[in-house]
Amino acid sequence: MEIHNTFLIIFKTFLLNLLIFESVKAETGPIVCSGSGRLPLNDISCQYYYKCFEGLPTIFKCPDDTVFDPIKKTCVLPTQYPCDMLPQTTTNPYKCLTSGRFPIDDPTCQKYYLCYWSAKGYLKKILKCPNQTIFDPIRKLCVLRTTYTCSESTTELY
Repeated sequence: MEIHNTFLIIFKTFLLNLLIFESVKAETGPIVCSGSGRLPLNDISCQYYYKCFEGLPTIFKCPDDTVFDPIKKTCVLPTQYPCDMLPQTTTNPYKCLTSGRFPIDDPTCQKYYLCYWSAKGYLKKILKCPNQTIFDPIRKLCVLRTTYTCSESTTELY
């Protein structure tokens, strides 16, 4: 049973890498292994990076609630590296590369987008926090206004 579970984890990791690789390749062109160490991917979440092994890129994701700092070449807290990747297109500025809740540039701080996996790949829904709650991009939850202060600098994309 343990071998079966290990195989499933490896297989799911492979499929996720393939999905991310194809998504990034379609968005920015093919990934070229031109350097060594950890290299950033141009995604709006700033959580993905890649390493080259024998000339082939392998994609990695930083742990939840962290981002990839291309200067330090490691995963750090969003407060240590402000991800300021701007959308490349106005037709689809928020792209799903992983499951989760992500901030939208919204002056009311109530809107966010939800990414989830389906048989068609990652799907996205634009949602609004209920009642008078606002979206906290660090905790990735709708919270009371007394626990998070909405400001223009915190509504930027991560």
